[in-house]
Amino acid sequence: MVNGWFVFIVVTCIVICSGFVVAAAIMRASWASREREALTSTDLRALEESAMVLIDQLRTEADSGIGELDKRCAELKELILEADRKISQLKNIAAQSHDIMRNLSDEVCVASPVIDSESEKNYIKALDLASKGMECAEIAKTVGLDAAEVNLILSLGLKTR
Repeated sequence: MVNGWFVFIVVTCIVICSGFVVAAAIMRASWASREREALTSTDLRALEESAMVLIDQLRTEADSGIGELDKRCAELKELILEADRKISQLKNIAAQSHDIMRNLSDEVCVASPVIDSESEKNYIKALDLASKGMECAEIAKTVGLDAAEVNLILSLGLKTR
Protein backbone atom coordinates (compact mmCIF):
# COMPACT_ATOMS: atom_id res chain seq x y z
CA MET A 1 0.00 0.00 0.00
CA VAL A 2 2.81 2.35 0.59
CA ASN A 3 3.86 1.72 -2.96
CA GLY A 4 0.48 2.90 -4.19
CA TRP A 5 0.68 6.16 -2.36
CA PHE A 6 4.18 6.71 -3.43
CA VAL A 7 3.27 6.22 -7.13
CA PHE A 8 0.32 8.51 -6.71
CA ILE A 9 2.44 11.27 -5.17
CA VAL A 10 5.16 10.91 -7.83
CA VAL A 11 2.62 11.04 -10.66
CA THR A 12 0.91 14.05 -9.10
CA CYS A 13 4.25 15.85 -8.76
CA ILE A 14 5.11 15.07 -12.37
CA VAL A 15 1.72 16.43 -13.57
CA ILE A 16 2.09 19.57 -11.46
CA CYS A 17 5.66 20.15 -12.65
CA SER A 18 4.73 19.62 -16.28
CA GLY A 19 1.83 22.10 -15.79
CA PHE A 20 4.30 24.67 -14.51
CA VAL A 21 6.61 24.03 -17.45
CA VAL A 22 3.76 24.40 -19.98
CA ALA A 23 2.52 27.56 -18.23
CA ALA A 24 6.02 29.04 -18.26
CA ALA A 25 6.36 28.25 -21.97
CA ILE A 26 3.04 29.91 -22.73
CA MET A 27 3.97 32.97 -20.67
CA ARG A 28 7.34 33.23 -22.39
CA ALA A 29 5.69 33.03 -25.84
CA SER A 30 3.16 35.68 -24.79
CA TRP A 31 5.90 38.04 -23.57
CA ALA A 32 7.87 37.50 -26.76
CA SER A 33 4.89 38.42 -28.96
CA ARG A 34 4.25 41.53 -26.84
CA GLU A 35 7.82 42.60 -27.30
CA ARG A 36 7.47 42.12 -31.06
CA GLU A 37 4.23 44.14 -31.11
CA ALA A 38 5.63 47.01 -29.06
CA LEU A 39 6.74 50.06 -31.07
CA THR A 40 10.36 50.87 -31.03
CA SER A 41 11.71 54.42 -30.93
CA THR A 42 12.42 54.16 -34.68
CA ASP A 43 8.80 53.20 -35.28
CA LEU A 44 7.62 56.12 -33.17
CA ARG A 45 9.83 58.56 -35.11
CA ALA A 46 8.49 57.24 -38.43
CA LEU A 47 4.94 57.59 -37.15
CA GLU A 48 5.62 61.14 -36.00
CA GLU A 49 7.12 62.07 -39.40
CA SER A 50 4.06 60.63 -41.16
CA ALA A 51 1.80 62.66 -38.91
CA MET A 52 3.80 65.82 -39.66
CA VAL A 53 3.53 65.18 -43.42
CA LEU A 54 -0.25 64.76 -43.08
CA ILE A 55 -0.50 67.98 -41.06
CA ASP A 56 1.46 69.86 -43.74
CA GLN A 57 -0.80 68.46 -46.45
CA LEU A 58 -3.87 69.53 -44.47
CA ARG A 59 -2.44 73.06 -44.08
CA THR A 60 -1.75 73.24 -47.81
CA GLU A 61 -5.29 72.12 -48.65
CA ALA A 62 -6.78 74.53 -46.11
CA ASP A 63 -4.73 77.43 -47.53
CA SER A 64 -5.85 76.50 -51.03
CA GLY A 65 -9.49 76.37 -49.93
CA ILE A 66 -9.22 79.71 -48.14
CA GLY A 67 -7.60 81.26 -51.20
CA GLU A 68 -10.43 80.00 -53.41
CA LEU A 69 -13.05 81.36 -50.98
CA ASP A 70 -11.32 84.76 -50.88
CA LYS A 71 -11.25 84.86 -54.68
CA ARG A 72 -14.96 84.02 -54.91
CA CYS A 73 -15.82 86.61 -52.25
CA ALA A 74 -13.98 89.28 -54.23
CA GLU A 75 -15.83 88.24 -57.40
CA LEU A 76 -19.18 88.38 -55.55
CA LYS A 77 -18.38 91.85 -54.18
CA GLU A 78 -17.56 93.05 -57.70
CA LEU A 79 -20.80 91.58 -59.05
CA ILE A 80 -22.79 93.26 -56.26
CA LEU A 81 -21.15 96.62 -57.01
CA GLU A 82 -21.91 96.19 -60.70
CA ALA A 83 -25.54 95.33 -59.90
CA ASP A 84 -25.80 98.41 -57.67
CA ARG A 85 -24.43 100.59 -60.49
CA LYS A 86 -26.94 99.16 -62.94
CA ILE A 87 -29.82 99.63 -60.49
CA SER A 88 -28.75 103.26 -60.06
CA GLN A 89 -28.68 103.73 -63.81
CA LEU A 90 -32.15 102.18 -64.13
CA LYS A 91 -33.49 104.46 -61.39
CA ASN A 92 -32.03 107.48 -63.19
CA ILE A 93 -33.55 106.36 -66.48
CA ALA A 94 -36.92 105.79 -64.80
CA ALA A 95 -36.81 109.26 -63.23
CA GLN A 96 -35.89 110.83 -66.56
CA SER A 97 -38.66 108.89 -68.31
CA HIS A 98 -41.13 110.02 -65.67
CA ASP A 99 -40.08 113.65 -66.16
CA ILE A 100 -40.34 113.31 -69.94
CA MET A 101 -43.79 111.73 -69.68
CA ARG A 102 -44.96 114.47 -67.30
CA ASN A 103 -43.67 117.16 -69.67
CA LEU A 104 -45.31 115.45 -72.64
CA SER A 105 -48.63 115.05 -70.84
CA ASP A 106 -48.53 118.73 -69.83
CA GLU A 107 -47.84 119.73 -73.44
CA VAL A 108 -50.58 117.43 -74.78
CA CYS A 109 -53.15 118.74 -72.32
CA VAL A 110 -52.25 122.37 -73.02
CA ALA A 111 -52.27 121.96 -76.78
CA SER A 112 -55.63 122.54 -78.39
CA PRO A 113 -56.92 119.42 -80.07
CA VAL A 114 -57.87 119.53 -83.73
CA ILE A 115 -61.44 118.33 -83.93
CA ASP A 116 -64.32 118.96 -86.31
CA SER A 117 -67.14 121.29 -85.40
CA GLU A 118 -69.66 118.54 -84.43
CA SER A 119 -67.13 116.89 -82.10
CA GLU A 120 -66.26 120.29 -80.67
CA LYS A 121 -69.91 120.99 -79.95
CA ASN A 122 -70.25 117.62 -78.16
CA TYR A 123 -67.10 118.37 -76.23
CA ILE A 124 -68.31 121.79 -75.07
CA LYS A 125 -71.81 120.46 -74.33
CA ALA A 126 -70.42 117.59 -72.22
CA LEU A 127 -68.27 120.02 -70.23
CA ASP A 128 -71.24 122.38 -69.67
CA LEU A 129 -73.47 119.54 -68.50
CA ALA A 130 -70.74 118.30 -66.17
CA SER A 131 -70.30 121.78 -64.72
CA LYS A 132 -74.04 121.78 -63.96
CA GLY A 133 -73.53 118.57 -61.91
CA MET A 134 -74.88 116.01 -64.34
CA GLU A 135 -73.55 112.42 -64.04
CA CYS A 136 -71.41 110.83 -66.75
CA ALA A 137 -74.10 108.33 -67.85
CA GLU A 138 -76.71 111.08 -68.21
CA ILE A 139 -74.28 113.25 -70.20
CA ALA A 140 -73.54 110.31 -72.51
CA LYS A 141 -77.27 109.78 -73.21
CA THR A 142 -77.89 113.49 -73.74
CA VAL A 143 -74.90 114.13 -76.03
CA GLY A 144 -75.13 110.78 -77.84
CA LEU A 145 -71.66 109.47 -76.95
CA ASP A 146 -70.34 106.44 -75.09
CA ALA A 147 -69.74 106.79 -71.37
CA ALA A 148 -66.03 106.12 -71.93
CA GLU A 149 -65.81 108.98 -74.42
CA VAL A 150 -67.56 111.30 -71.97
CA ASN A 151 -65.12 110.26 -69.22
CA LEU A 152 -62.22 111.03 -71.56
CA ILE A 153 -63.70 114.40 -72.52
CA LEU A 154 -64.26 115.30 -68.89
CA SER A 155 -60.78 114.24 -67.79
CA LEU A 156 -59.17 116.16 -70.69
CA GLY A 157 -61.40 119.14 -70.12
CA LEU A 158 -60.50 119.35 -66.46
CA LYS A 159 -56.79 119.32 -67.25
CA THR A 160 -57.03 122.16 -69.80
CA ARG A 161 -58.91 124.44 -67.46
